[in-house]
Amino acid sequence: MFRELLNLIKPGTALPTDERRDTVRLHCSIAATLKDGKTTREIRVINASLTGLAIELESKLRKKAVVTIHREQFGGAVEGTVVWCRALRGSNRYQVGVTYKEDREMLRASWIKPALKSLGFTVGRINEKRQLTRVPGHHRRCFLKSLQGETYSPGELKNLSLGGALVESEVEIPRGLRLILKTDPVPGIAELVMEAEIKSCKRDPKTRRYLCGLKFVNGDEKLLKKHMTVLMDEC
Repeated sequence: MFRELLNLIKPGTALPTDERRDTVRLHCSIAATLKDGKTTREIRVINASLTGLAIELESKLRKKAVVTIHREQFGGAVEGTVVWCRALRGSNRYQVGVTYKEDREMLRASWIKPALKSLGFTVGRINEKRQLTRVPGHHRRCFLKSLQGETYSPGELKNLSLGGALVESEVEIPRGLRLILKTDPVPGIAELVMEAEIKSCKRDPKTRRYLCGLKFVNGDEKLLKKHMTVLMDEC
């Protein structure tokens, strides 16, 4: 179904084989109405993706409940299944995860398709205003290099945005260091080379490697958008 919705947003897209749920989620604040059987509740959609939604409301929903979420003026209802529900600490509100029902025609007629587009989820076009939108790196190899071109560490691109990247590194790199991020080339696109500053570096106890948060300070933004588009197409 994830692939079906991707194809609705961009008709003719080759169907990807990777259907992991770590697809990019866009934060939002959308007022909507949820119906659970005969009960109607006012809710707020707090993030959206190609696989489902996260919502916030004042009452608990049971796991596996089938719900419909309405925004009549923007399209038909979205039907889905509750996959998790948790109380917000220090609040009487709950957050709930909902996966879409596998129904292509329902999704085609629903409000979710135009909503995803308006949030910058148009495949092949990264909205300049969505600098915090991060797309998965799909295990792409990269290198962290000094400004003089010496390699600090090979790495793996975890995600990429207009503002920066998250990279898995073999070595710890100090915060504040300026360096170069260089990724493997993609067929038909030049390799990505961006000057960046290390904003964070934390060791992952599971892999014993370091997750480095990078903020871009210089580089070819048009080329960066092309690489983000390729990564989004791979979702």
